[in-house]
Amino acid sequence: MVSKAKAAAAAAQAEQETPEQRAAKLERARLRNAADKQGMLSGSRRICQHPNRPSKLLQRANGKDIVKKSSVRKNRFMLVFNVAITPKAGGKLGTLKKLDTQTPVMYMDFPEGRLKFFGTLVFPRNNYIMLKIGNKDILCEDIFESMVVFSEVWWVGTAEENPEERRLEMPASVAERR
Repeated sequence: MVSKAKAAAAAAQAEQETPEQRAAKLERARLRNAADKQGMLSGSRRICQHPNRPSKLLQRANGKDIVKKSSVRKNRFMLVFNVAITPKAGGKLGTLKKLDTQTPVMYMDFPEGRLKFFGTLVFPRNNYIMLKIGNKDILCEDIFESMVVFSEVWWVGTAEENPEERRLEMPASVAERR
C-alpha cells in the first residue's frame, strides 16, 4: 500500500517538473553514467588485488594520535577528475561555476584558452578524510561527505572566440599535457 502511494507521489511530482528540471535531471544522469563507465564511480565495493603500500611518511606516523579540531566549515566537496593533474607549487587551479545546481562546471585556464569540466554531485556511502601528518600527531583537516565528479571535459577556447562555449578540437599543446 505504501509503495503505491510513493509511486503516485512520484508520478505527481514528475508531472509538475518543468522542461528545464527534466533536462537537468537527464544531464545529471548522463554525467553519472559516464563516470560509472569510466570507472570513476562504482555501485559496489571493489576488492583491490594489488593494494598500494603506505607511504614512508604514513608508516612513520604509526601509533600517533589522530586529532580533529572543531570547525564550522560546511559543504566541503572533494573534486574528482577523469584526468591526471600534475601538482604545482600552488595557485589557482580553475574556476567553479553553477555550484547551486546538481551539475557544477569547472573552467581550467590555459594560455590558449579554457578546458570546461562537466560535473555532477555525488553523495557516497563512505566519507573521506584529509590528514596532515605532523611531528607529534596527525591532524584530521577535513571530512568529505560529498564530491563533485567531473566525468566529461571539453575544450572551449577563449570567451572572446567562443562565447557560446561550443565544443572545439583540443589543441595539441594541451593534449600533450593531459
